[in-house]
Amino acid sequence: MLRWVLLASFFVFSVFGTEFTEEDGVLVLKKDDFEQAITENENVLVEFYAPWCGHCKALTPEYIKAAQKLKDEQSPIKLAKVDATIETELAEKYGVRGYPTIKFFISGKAIEYSGNVLYLICILHSGVKHL
Repeated sequence: MLRWVLLASFFVFSVFGTEFTEEDGVLVLKKDDFEQAITENENVLVEFYAPWCGHCKALTPEYIKAAQKLKDEQSPIKLAKVDATIETELAEKYGVRGYPTIKFFISGKAIEYSGNVLYLICILHSGVKHL
């Protein structure tokens, strides 16, 4: 019986891929699933944040709205977040020096975004399908 359960679990994982933790449409990434998320998804916008950061808190509602809209439209663009105070190895690897730090991952390659994040989210809200 246990063998059948394990085989069924393997089949579901193999066929449907990895399911990432999600909060309000935003992928919640950790060291263990980060690389897989940015390679399995062609376009991922990642916010490296600190829970105590005022700018991060101000960004949260608009980031959630954009993520939910993109998800509803079945867009290939995914929005994700990483708590850089916990995932310090990821923060160091991607050169996070302040909060929030926003990076685009296009086909797994990081591109830092240093413009106005709310403007970018407005563009994403407008229904952009690819970056």
